[in-house]
Amino acid sequence: MSLCRTCSLAIVLAVLCLSVTSVAQSSSANTASQALYCVRSKNWLQPPIKSTRKLKIGYVRDVKSYPGEEHWVLAVYQSGSSGQAFDLVRKKFGYVTEFNLVNNGTFSIMKGNLTFEKPPLGGLATQDQLESDIQKAMKGRTLIVDTLTLRRRVSAVACKTVLDR
Repeated sequence: MSLCRTCSLAIVLAVLCLSVTSVAQSSSANTASQALYCVRSKNWLQPPIKSTRKLKIGYVRDVKSYPGEEHWVLAVYQSGSSGQAFDLVRKKFGYVTEFNLVNNGTFSIMKGNLTFEKPPLGGLATQDQLESDIQKAMKGRTLIVDTLTLRRRVSAVACKTVLDR
């Protein structure tokens, strides 16, 4: 194989790898936006974040903590060190994606310590898990979403809470 063909093959492989990473990142950002649509459309956000025009969120997908469940934890920032957290379980039913809110809490971070102003339900183990996921979300990817885009009905997304029957 000539040097030119080897270089061309290497470039093609590099482009393919970058494309796969880009698609995975945009897919997770799209899923996080769908989860945020549920949070906003069901009025789960509390003031003052509720009236904010642009929402900044950190998010993490957790499939390890609860075997058989796909959790999406959103940290919706009020400031750089405080906000509201939402733990949603994602399920797929054909073309429909359902997000079920299973926990939430209002948090702040002072001197590196995360505390809940309004603690989540479920006891200390659940609180510790949500705290860990919030910290991962804050260190991971962030999105800034205009709330006007969240007002449009997303037909393939269903939103529920554990209290819905």
